[in-house]
Amino acid sequence: MGKGRNTGARVTTARAGRFELNSGTAVAAAVVFGALVRLVDIGAQSYSMDEIWEFTVIRLPAREIVKAGDGFPPLFHLMIHGMFAGGLGDISARVLSAILGIVTVWLASRLGRRIDPKLGAAAAFAVAVAPLLVLLSKEGRAYGLFILLAGLLLLATWDVIDTNTPRAWSGFIVVAVLGMYTHYMFSLALVAAEIVIIYNMGRDPARWRRWLLGHCVLAVLLIPLVYVAIPDFGLDASNDYSPTVGILEIGYAGLSLFTGTTLGPSTRALHTAGSIAAIRSALPWVIMIGVPALYLAYLGWRALPTDWRIRLGVPFVVPVVLLSTISALVGTAFRVRYLSWLVIPLALWLAAGWLRGKGTLRHIAVGLLVLSSVIAMVTRDTIDDYRVEDARGAAHYIADHPDLPAVGMAWYMTRPIEYYLGLTSATALPATDGPDRFLYHQEPDDRIVPLPNLEDESHDVTAQDEVLDAAVPLGQEYLFVVTRQFHADPDGTYFDHRVAEDGLVPVAHFAGITIYKGVRGS
Repeated sequence: MGKGRNTGARVTTARAGRFELNSGTAVAAAVVFGALVRLVDIGAQSYSMDEIWEFTVIRLPAREIVKAGDGFPPLFHLMIHGMFAGGLGDISARVLSAILGIVTVWLASRLGRRIDPKLGAAAAFAVAVAPLLVLLSKEGRAYGLFILLAGLLLLATWDVIDTNTPRAWSGFIVVAVLGMYTHYMFSLALVAAEIVIIYNMGRDPARWRRWLLGHCVLAVLLIPLVYVAIPDFGLDASNDYSPTVGILEIGYAGLSLFTGTTLGPSTRALHTAGSIAAIRSALPWVIMIGVPALYLAYLGWRALPTDWRIRLGVPFVVPVVLLSTISALVGTAFRVRYLSWLVIPLALWLAAGWLRGKGTLRHIAVGLLVLSSVIAMVTRDTIDDYRVEDARGAAHYIADHPDLPAVGMAWYMTRPIEYYLGLTSATALPATDGPDRFLYHQEPDDRIVPLPNLEDESHDVTAQDEVLDAAVPLGQEYLFVVTRQFHADPDGTYFDHRVAEDGLVPVAHFAGITIYKGVRGS
């Protein structure tokens, strides 16, 4: 049980005047690189619909944020609320996520050195270049904090195992509480940590007494979370867009740990592509990434002592099993974001395989993984299918045509367009409580009028026509904004109806959004 403590205590110093992989300079270089890929062009892409959701919450008074019922615990929103109130603006959400991501790169070096003094910089570089972590670090949501705290939980778990001191338990409890008040799926990391701790407890009664005391304190500190969670789970239950879980979903999540969902089929394409098409799109990347990753994983298995296999393997495997089971039984969405922090133990394992392995093949394997990471980061910024829906571009086009009324499907995607049109309705909520306040339809006199989504396999377009009739009179030229058609109009029923009735033709295309022009009743 002392292996982790002893290896963590060893220190290796770089020779004077030389850059060595295990030096502080190498770690600093990894942190600087991580900062560059996270901060450069951080505001280049439009805010996503989910980020606009966050901006809506942070504009609430602090006491309302706590019980907002928005699907998340309040810690991250309260942090951004303070920055927003200080005049930093909405970009502060992305900046905070980036800073947390940079700290995570440094934390990876600390975790790596606990395994082997020479592993710190390699682990830091692996986390710095991980496309999924870069993606979530450039997004103004809670996942940057979620990932950092999950990484800190690994460190706190190892401290508890190696020392079992009050200080170690205090650190574990603090991280666990902060994590649970950041994201409910932190519980998956917590269960995995508990398994590792219990496995290493032994039979010493003193250790078990400290374990029991620590968990009593943790339970008391988490009691207020019940008050917060009730409205949040009410919202999750009302969500009709949760994907099912199966072998393909788990496989895509595994690939996304390496690609950040920007190689192979995009998340938007998955809604419309069949299984065969999705597999065909992903297969080249599965080969390019899977073969070297499995090779490095094998080298890691050979290199790591049994103690470290458990410390890294259990936190990686258990959350996947738990989330799959919960998704299958309860219907909770199986999303790679909920497992995003698994990149950290994965990076540590693969880096250990590279460091302690022998031969040229390990270098080729690392080169292929780094190359795929670079390609993934580039495609996210250059290929429309992987970019966030360009609500900013669509808003500019609509603003340039002030005489043309505009309507949009999917209804919830009109909110980010309204945001870039400068309309306060984009970040305003009704005064009512409960999850329905986040599912509101804007008033029909907004600059872009949201059309109700068409139910799956429904051909009744009465509700959509009623809203359109109120917004656009017969004979009037107008703009029809289409995005996320897989939610708004899965079979294209309403779109085809409007093409036939109004002669819609495309006039502008942006990432994830197409604008059509037509004449009502033409």
